[in-house]
Amino acid sequence: MQTLNQEKNPALLNLPLIVYFDGETAVDYGGVTREFFHIVLKQILNPCYGMFIETENHQLWFDRKNIASFQEYKLIGMLIGLAAFNRVLLDLRFPLLLYSLLAGKKPTTKLLKEAFPTISRSIEKILEYSGADFEEVFNLDFSVDYDYFGELRNDELKFNGRQIPVTESNRREFVELFTSYMGLVSIQKQFAAFFEGFSLACNGAAFELFRAEELESFICGDTASSAMDLQDLRQSTTYKSGFHDNHPFIQMFWRVLASFPMNLRKRFLFFTTGSDRVPLGGLNEINLIIERSGSDSEMLPTSHTCFSWLLIPEYSTEQKLVERLTTALEHAEGFGFV
Repeated sequence: MQTLNQEKNPALLNLPLIVYFDGETAVDYGGVTREFFHIVLKQILNPCYGMFIETENHQLWFDRKNIASFQEYKLIGMLIGLAAFNRVLLDLRFPLLLYSLLAGKKPTTKLLKEAFPTISRSIEKILEYSGADFEEVFNLDFSVDYDYFGELRNDELKFNGRQIPVTESNRREFVELFTSYMGLVSIQKQFAAFFEGFSLACNGAAFELFRAEELESFICGDTASSAMDLQDLRQSTTYKSGFHDNHPFIQMFWRVLASFPMNLRKRFLFFTTGSDRVPLGGLNEINLIIERSGSDSEMLPTSHTCFSWLLIPEYSTEQKLVERLTTALEHAEGFGFV
């Protein structure tokens, strides 16, 4: 981590990453790299370290009070950029607003609603109120109060904003400035450091071509049920040790997998690849391998997540296949299950 933070040659960040854990002999074919990013980011994004706060809907956002850790924000951005460059899907809890900012877009009230729903409801009331006593009801000016370690501070949204009351005629200007303030201005320095690190590892300029939703899918994958197209996964699957797509057991296997509820399908994806997220291009990017690991037995299926490689006995009945596979999926943890 210290090496990354002190890297003097940014071009080296755009080379394929290979990870070795000290004291372990595992060869990194993808699984070790996924485990590295999972462990590091889970720790560094923890709100207890003061870099991020947890919002009311349990997402993460920059802690505006943290003004001493810009190098750390840069490092976090660099790590996420490295993961994206190396096609490692991440389980991040950032709102869509972050991906919109990474794509060079301005904050909007719609994006603010997902990140800060209570504040968004207040904005809606300001815009919708039709009474003649607007100023008396809301008593607002073009400034924002906030807490800074127990001290009440105030930022102006525009020049001399404390002296300008919010009225029915200028309320849309207030909402526009407030949205920009909450979504970017208030965390401008923290985000700028984060974006600098992200851009060093993964060319940020190219992401201006992305919509926020597309950028989120590129970095985090897709968790929507509609993305879990098993037919795509089947078409890109190869087989070993006697199995083939028309083999009776393989036909039974895909039939069973298709009958599983969505949570078990995601567990299967996690079991075989180390991630339950669907790549931006769909499941056909995974290139699953299914190998026969012997005749009917009581053994559970196993996997090499580094290779997306499933080893499964040729169970004699569909009921046994369901029972053995379900047991394996429900008790699997880690990035390799052999």
